[in-house]
Amino acid sequence: FPSHDRKYSQAKKYYEQVINQSKDTWWTKDAYNLGWCYYETGSYKDSIYWMKSSFRHSSSGKYIDMRPQVNQALALIYAQSGNLSEGIQFYKSQGPGVEVQLIELSKNLKLSGKTKQAQSLLQTAQNISIDPKMKVKILLEKIKLADEARDLSLHLSDSKELLTFYNANEMSSDDVEYFKNQIQKQVALLQKKQNLNLRKNSSQVD
Repeated sequence: FPSHDRKYSQAKKYYEQVINQSKDTWWTKDAYNLGWCYYETGSYKDSIYWMKSSFRHSSSGKYIDMRPQVNQALALIYAQSGNLSEGIQFYKSQGPGVEVQLIELSKNLKLSGKTKQAQSLLQTAQNISIDPKMKVKILLEKIKLADEARDLSLHLSDSKELLTFYNANEMSSDDVEYFKNQIQKQVALLQKKQNLNLRKNSSQVD
């Protein structure tokens, strides 16, 4: 093993031993750590299994509640493993508030270079959400992603939806400022593109 894998392989053996020997209040923390060891050594299936085990036991009240940490970790693990359908179902099973986890999952997909999947996941979150403030949050993430992907048509489409929330005073001052900055940026990029086209056409005429 390289030094990185060797370290986590040794830690994995330790947490497996601890988990098999007892189920004290720290069992969920140990299961979470074991899940991380499997992730770090590339065993995504086992990593997801132990993370979900930690999550399930956390809800019993007998163990330390690791659900927030597990949710955040699984957003990364599902993104890296490509097992999005299972990830979406896992977060949906938790009931209201699933959009927050889907946004987190989309961010990890973006970091992995999976822009189209990130965009699709944000659309799923938007379709699920019934809270206007959450819809604004999702749409802001969508225009940010569209900006980074240089997708002007998608940016325009999502900006039109955001405009309805702006007109209904459903956006915070920070949201409005970011939205305006994004619009100004897109206008500047479009103007630059038009100027380049004009110069190109002019040189061809000459």
